[in-house]
Order: sequence, then structure tokens, then C-alpha cells
Amino acid sequence: DYQFWTRADEEGKYVISNIRAGDYNLYAFVPGFIGDYKCDTIITITSGCSIEMDDLVFEPPRNGPTLWEIGIPDRSAREFYIPDPDPKYVNKLFINHPDRFRQYGLWERYADLYPNGDIVFTIGESDYKKDWFFVQVTRKKDEKTYQGTTWQIKFKLENINQDEIYTLRLALASAAQAELQHEYTFVLKWSDRKGQRDSEAWNSWTLLAVQCEFAGFCTYRRRKYYIFNTSKCN
Repeated sequence: DYQFWTRADEEGKYVISNIRAGDYNLYAFVPGFIGDYKCDTIITITSGCSIEMDDLVFEPPRNGPTLWEIGIPDRSAREFYIPDPDPKYVNKLFINHPDRFRQYGLWERYADLYPNGDIVFTIGESDYKKDWFFVQVTRKKDEKTYQGTTWQIKFKLENINQDEIYTLRLALASAAQAELQHEYTFVLKWSDRKGQRDSEAWNSWTLLAVQCEFAGFCTYRRRKYYIFNTSKCN
């Protein structure tokens, strides 16, 4: 299989040139939005052809206003905390580089930073640039033993609408030999019989060896986003 990539300009225009003949699917994604677009039709490329597409419309999977969000869904994890590498593994090519997460052995630093417990991230207090390790990994105990890790996210909802649906969305940057488990724990406190309530909702889930980004949504309405208005394949 072959893949050909390009980037649309500020007006949504793009050109993909020098494509090998064959049948292709067209995919697109917008940095900052979860999900991706897939064209409904198969595009057939022949030698010397020029194809112009109609406007393409992308509707991100959004059920309502965002309650909280950790990170930026851009298919990378560079916005999270990236530790300095072990001096014996330093690659000078990635010193002060935007992709410094490519330094070898960074996953082992998690055990150095969190030798006994795992990350507890509190919405409104924690900073994902400092408090969220860029990759979810196991903890190395010794040369032959690795321990699964459990990360927690805590958040408080001031007002809970019992008639609405609350949605949690996860965007994965990448995964390798990974298992993802998630658990929810909710605590509700009712203050009196008149419907007035003091409520809290806390959420936690377990992640193993997965680079992730997170966004939480609740259900109200949908919006449309136009990402392309003209396109051409050569």
C-alpha cells in the first residue's frame, strides 16, 4: 500500500502531486480536533490524470460544550512533560529540538520520577505541561520485572444534569504492544430534599503503554467544520 501526504493552506486548498496509479481512500484531520475525515468515495488515479474534488465537510465527533481537556489532539504528545534523557542515551540531534520526545530511553525516566505512586491529575489545578508524562508506560522494577501503572484524573462538576449524557473521548497519538483499560468512579452528595445539591464527580482510568491525549465532552449540539474547499490530485 502507498500513502501520499500534503497539508492544506489557510483557505483549505491543497494539491497532492505525483501519486502512483491505483485506487485510494482520502483521509484528513485538523490539528486541535479529535477524529478524522474519510471521503465516502474511492478515488482512482491513472497516469497523467487531474482530479478536482468538490467541497469536503468534516464534522468532528462533538456532542456538546467541552467541560475539560488535557493536551492538544494533534497526533503527537510533544505538549506534555518530556523529561531530560539519561546522559548515557543523549542524542545531540534532538537537544532543544521540537521532537525531543524522540530521545532514546525516556520511558525509563517515569520510574525515576514516580518510583512508588502514579500520576494523579486534578482538573483546574494540575498543568499538563508539567504534570502529565508524555507517554503512558509500565514501571521498571528490575531488569526482568515491569509493573503496570494506573493514572488518575480528578475533576469536579458544579452542576450535574441527570437528563443529559456525558461523553469521554480519548485520542491516541500512537500505541505499541499496548492495553488500555478505563474505570469510572462517581461520588454524588445531595444536600437537602428540595433538589438543591452539592455534587462531585470523579473519574479515573488505567492506561498501559499508550501515548494519549484527552478531551471530555457532554451532550448538547453539533457543529460543522469545513476543512477543504478545492482540491486536486495529480
